[in-house]
Amino acid sequence: MGMNLAIGLVIAMTYVFLDKVFGTIAEKSTFNPWFAVWFPNIFFAIVAIFLLRNARR
Repeated sequence: MGMNLAIGLVIAMTYVFLDKVFGTIAEKSTFNPWFAVWFPNIFFAIVAIFLLRNARR
């Protein structure tokens, strides 16, 4: 149980980190703001689908 909790915290902290980084990129660069803001959501949706498909039943 402890390892699953640690993995969940790392994934959540990674999401928050990427959200902040790409939010700053959306504000400060010429990168497409729509894609920059949505990138963490799209990336973690793909990760979630992968983890759900490979979960033990």
